[in-house]
Amino acid sequence: METILPLAIALLAALFISMPFFFRSKTAGGDEYFPDPRAEKAKELGSRKDALLTAIKDIEFDYGLGKLSREDYEELHGKYRAEAAGILKDMDSLGSGADDGGCEDIEGEILAERGRFVSPYDDEELEKEILRAREAAWNDGPERYCTKCGSGSGAEDLYCSKCGAKLGQTEKQNASPQ
Repeated sequence: METILPLAIALLAALFISMPFFFRSKTAGGDEYFPDPRAEKAKELGSRKDALLTAIKDIEFDYGLGKLSREDYEELHGKYRAEAAGILKDMDSLGSGADDGGCEDIEGEILAERGRFVSPYDDEELEKEILRAREAAWNDGPERYCTKCGSGSGAEDLYCSKCGAKLGQTEKQNASPQ
């Protein structure tokens, strides 16, 4: 009995220590213990890009306040923009290996799926309805304008909402019986 308790504690300790090797949790980039090098590089490039964009905003702010001379601003701004452009190029080359032509593939799939549910006639009718709605929105401007301040108002308004002047009657109001 005296040896069973220490052995049980040792066994539990060994199980507790070895559990991560048997039950590895997966992350988006791969194993927690063996991360994907591309994901790590992308994360590093993203944080460097964010730092450069913050630095560019800071020097623009400092230049606007007059803390930087024009020469210093142009030098720093050019340097940071060139470095950020290089990082963006690296990010593009890092992501382009896996999905060459990905956008075209996705657009093709969308068109194929849409073709299954929408006929060309329905698509044309939908476009006509959108055009009618846009034209109606463009033509819904104010029906009359204030003679004092020039702001627009609706047909039923008696006073200008901007300056308070009394609005004259429109032709529609003159024609309607009162």
